[in-house]
Amino acid sequence: MNTNYIVSFPRSGHHRLIKILDMVCGLGNDYCEFYTCTSYNGKNIDCCMSDKGWKKKDFSCGADKRNIKCHDFDLNLNYSESFNYLVQLRHPFLSIESWFEMEKSKGKNLPCWEEFFEEKMEFWVDFIDKWVSRYGGCENVRILKYDDIASPEELQEVVQFLGYKNIADFSKLPDGYFQAKRNTVSQTGIDLKERQKTIADKLEAIGIKQLSF
Repeated sequence: MNTNYIVSFPRSGHHRLIKILDMVCGLGNDYCEFYTCTSYNGKNIDCCMSDKGWKKKDFSCGADKRNIKCHDFDLNLNYSESFNYLVQLRHPFLSIESWFEMEKSKGKNLPCWEEFFEEKMEFWVDFIDKWVSRYGGCENVRILKYDDIASPEELQEVVQFLGYKNIADFSKLPDGYFQAKRNTVSQTGIDLKERQKTIADKLEAIGIKQLSF
C-alpha cells in the first residue's frame, strides 16, 4: 500500500482529523508525527531516525509508518506518483492567527503580529501555488478543507483515498464530533478586508469562503 503524506498547512485541523480517523479506521496505529517521531497520541515511536533533526530525515519514517504528517515548511517535499498526498487547508487568516497564538503560548520570541502575518502569508501563497495550482489536479492529491472535517461524507472519501475503506466504521463517530474553533480574527493592525482581496482568486480555487469584515 502507498505511503500517505498528510500535508497540512499549520493549524488546519490536522490533529483533530487524525484522532477522528483513528476512531473510525485505526489510522493512528500506522501514523508518524514526522517532526518528533511520535504517534498521534504523543507516544514515542521506535524509529531508527529519532535522533536526527527533521531536515535530515528526507520526509521518511524510520519505523515504516504509512501515514506521515508533513507541513512542508521549506516546500521541499517531492511529488511522486508513488505516494498519496492529503492536503489540509483552512482560511489562511484563521490558521495564521491560531499559529501566532500557539507560538506565543510556548513563550517563543516572536515578531509583532503584522510581521508574523506577512511572513506566514508568503508561505501560504507558495504552499497553495505548489499543492493546489501545480499538483491539485493529480489523482493522488486530495484537498481537505478545515470545515469539511465536519462532513461524514467527506471523511468517507478521505478514508477511501488513504486506503482504509474496507475497515472503516463510521458508526463510531459521535454526534457533533467536530466543531470549528474560530471563524473570526481578533488581532488588529492589518486591513484584512483589503488583504483578503489579494488572495480572493486562490480562496475561490480551493473553495474556501471569504471572511466577513
